[in-house]
Amino acid sequence: LPPVAEQQLCDWVIGRQLVGHPVSRSVIITKAQEVALLGCDESVGEGWYRRFKERFPVLTGRTAQALS
Repeated sequence: LPPVAEQQLCDWVIGRQLVGHPVSRSVIITKAQEVALLGCDESVGEGWYRRFKERFPVLTGRTAQALS
């Protein structure tokens, strides 16, 4: 994906996390595939996801936990 699209995807993931709705790997990949269909010739899969996480280390693989 183009850098601008990846930044927007990262911002979307962070926004979801901030309101208590963590986003799974499969949802991120699906969202990226939707973006790719809108005008990008790149394929999106597990390899892309790994590199995406490396480019945006602010995204963690942790899941939300309930506050007591």
